[in-house]
Amino acid sequence: MRMSRALAVASLLLPAVVAGAVVGGSPAQAGDPADVFVPRWCSGPTPLAPCVVSATLNSSPITNSSPDFDITMTGALADGTDNYFQWQVEDIGSDSIETTDTWSITFDTGTLNPRYTEAYSGVPETTRTNDGDGTFKITYRAKPVVTTTGCDEDGGWPPSCTSTATSWTTQLSGEVHDKSDFGNGYDRSQNADDVSGVFLETAGDGSPLLTSDMANSHQYDDSGTLRTFIGQARFRLPYAFLRDDFGIPNPETLTPGSLTGVVKRPDGSTAPGSFSVMQDPSGGAIYVDASGITFSVKQLRVRTGTIVPTKPTQVSATRTRPGRGFVDFEPSTPRGANVTGYAGKCVVVGGSHTVTATSDNIVRFTGLRTGKAYDCKVRARSKAGAGPWSATVRMSRTPISPG
Repeated sequence: MRMSRALAVASLLLPAVVAGAVVGGSPAQAGDPADVFVPRWCSGPTPLAPCVVSATLNSSPITNSSPDFDITMTGALADGTDNYFQWQVEDIGSDSIETTDTWSITFDTGTLNPRYTEAYSGVPETTRTNDGDGTFKITYRAKPVVTTTGCDEDGGWPPSCTSTATSWTTQLSGEVHDKSDFGNGYDRSQNADDVSGVFLETAGDGSPLLTSDMANSHQYDDSGTLRTFIGQARFRLPYAFLRDDFGIPNPETLTPGSLTGVVKRPDGSTAPGSFSVMQDPSGGAIYVDASGITFSVKQLRVRTGTIVPTKPTQVSATRTRPGRGFVDFEPSTPRGANVTGYAGKCVVVGGSHTVTATSDNIVRFTGLRTGKAYDCKVRARSKAGAGPWSATVRMSRTPISPG
């Protein structure tokens, strides 16, 4: 079921007049144009945060006097206790916003702590900076995406989407918030026409499940050529969220298989789309990318995959004395939970006599029956449970040395 701490994502770029929102130490008064998208550069005549510190397009500087592009923003907005601002890149000259371009924009957010971002963008990276004086900055690096219009919620979900979108554009825009129910650093970007939000649910087996509902038209008319719309989304999941809500003890050790994802239709059947998982290069979070999504209404589901350590490799067994021996191996790799030790088991060949042992590394066994060979294996232990057993190796009945 959907939990009460679900994050209801606000629709992007739908301004509203707000009274009393405070960002950068100055409130937006009733009637102020805080909800109007205007150029707001920190170097301009009204440098009050939120404002743009700097911007580059494919590493070339874009300034407030650029003849081709504007970066426009709202002032401070508020939704209950959630303070935020909105921004977008606009082409105003001969150049256009291309999906192959890479933009990097740094915002001075004032006293607004940029804990959460939601955007129309592709493969973004966000860098948050605490200025140390109660003010903050955020750098958003991303590519524009193709977005369409044509879906109508009609007061509920799922919305009704036309087969062919009514219009389309290339867009780079977003919101920066100071509050997120999923912890500091939770971000999402996508390109679908309509999004119902992100929810933390409980799967049928009791495991946590992050879901996001999206809707879009099947096609768009590109100058007379009908093109299939392909959806994409990126989730940035902070380590704190993965520990507290997904029960992953050591998120910094996650591997691509540690989280899994699937695209579902409203009837629950699997739909086209793929997921990939990677560590945020700057640390502190995991990126989950969904791509190749065809529409109209889809639900993205992210859940825990395999987080126990891998099985030990290059296993060998040595008999050191008539009643003793050891098993050596290459250590396991953690996949979401650190290795806390190893467990081993040896079973006499052709019988049931079993000896077990635990260790931090090489597993040493005692109580072996004289003159009997044993088949042995080991596995790693962790807070998430034991990993898979290694391959079985034969321990000789004869010691290799008298010691």
